[in-house]
Amino acid sequence: MNQSDLELKHALDKFETLINDLPDNRTSVPKFKNFVVYFLRIKPKKVTLPTAELMAVLKHEKPTVFYYMRSDSSQHMIFNLVTHIDMKYETAVERLENVKQQL
Repeated sequence: MNQSDLELKHALDKFETLINDLPDNRTSVPKFKNFVVYFLRIKPKKVTLPTAELMAVLKHEKPTVFYYMRSDSSQHMIFNLVTHIDMKYETAVERLENVKQQL
């Protein structure tokens, strides 16, 4: 496994930790924003970066955080883009599991 794929694996683990440990309120938004910026810089070799899947899970698991990220997105183009990606939650979870198995 190369460095960028390993970095993606660690990022997905970190995302699970954030989802499980942080509350669904406005105070968590900066941590999720920082994570998304970090996540988008990863350039995996084996798989496509699962951005849509990640945002679908965030939208379902932390709707308040997602709402504030989207409402603040007018000032940041990248957040505007990633918060307007639409995917079914079940599809996203399934695809994320597939990505993890490939890594």
